[in-house]
Amino acid sequence: MKQYTNELTPSVLALFKEPFSAEQLSGADEEQRQIFKSHAEEMKDRSLVAIWRFATAGSLTRNGGKIEKASASDSFTLEDGSEVNRAMVGDYVVYPDGTRARIINGSGSANTNGSGVSFALVGSQLDNGDVIVSTPQDCALLCQPGNSPAMPADFLAPVAL
Repeated sequence: MKQYTNELTPSVLALFKEPFSAEQLSGADEEQRQIFKSHAEEMKDRSLVAIWRFATAGSLTRNGGKIEKASASDSFTLEDGSEVNRAMVGDYVVYPDGTRARIINGSGSANTNGSGVSFALVGSQLDNGDVIVSTPQDCALLCQPGNSPAMPADFLAPVAL
């Protein structure tokens, strides 16, 4: 399964500058097109400082762990057409020897589910000191544009579970 990191690749940078496809624009109503146009204009002269991809089932850790079951109710469609659920803080990573570790930080208040639980990210830490390093999805991420406010204090900050 192909994996993606938080690297600022040329394709990520291009998408930041032109986030809406011709297909999306043609399918949008006039109000949506104006919102898209306004967003593109706002981003035109801004740089992209960092990204954090959402972790999902199939995400990998530095020490060989894998998220086998992700508990969020939403999912992403991968390039091969399969779907994977988004992982949450509190979900587990499983290692080849059968041990497990819990995800202890994530998006914080920058992005939560309806119950206030944050989503796991590439870069989220585990309670055993490991870290999520890649995800199989390439379509959803959080961005930190230049000249924008810093992420909230609870972003990637450990939480008590």
